[in-house]
Amino acid sequence: MRSTTAPTAILLAAAVFAASSCSGSDSAGDASSDEPKDVTVTVELHDAPPLDALFNLDNVRCTRTVLGQTVDLQVTLRDADGTIVGTSKPPENGGSFSKREGCSWPVSFSVPESEFYEATVTTDSGDRKGTGQLDGTSAEIRVDL
Repeated sequence: MRSTTAPTAILLAAAVFAASSCSGSDSAGDASSDEPKDVTVTVELHDAPPLDALFNLDNVRCTRTVLGQTVDLQVTLRDADGTIVGTSKPPENGGSFSKREGCSWPVSFSVPESEFYEATVTTDSGDRKGTGQLDGTSAEIRVDL
């Protein structure tokens, strides 16, 4: 009777080698750690009294509409390279209102990580800009309207 142990052992060793080389980490497998991670950037729209671009809705919230006219408002976010990484048109009503501070309206973005960001807020009365640096996993930018 012939022994089949040797060929079986060779096949088993080949299978173990193939499995270990497929599951091992190499430089291609580590490339995903070099990809930029997403961070949160909050652009705080601020309109101090007398209000110009935003309006008191109910002594609690703000609105972009007064006397049937809606103020066109768009926030554009650029990264350190100047690439547009996000745009947003805030809803008609939102944010918060106080008689002393006026309207404050946060607009948040989830965007790729960058050294800093520039926000441009376009309103019917022109553009306003603000910049902010990344602090860990978030950045805050205040733009006075």
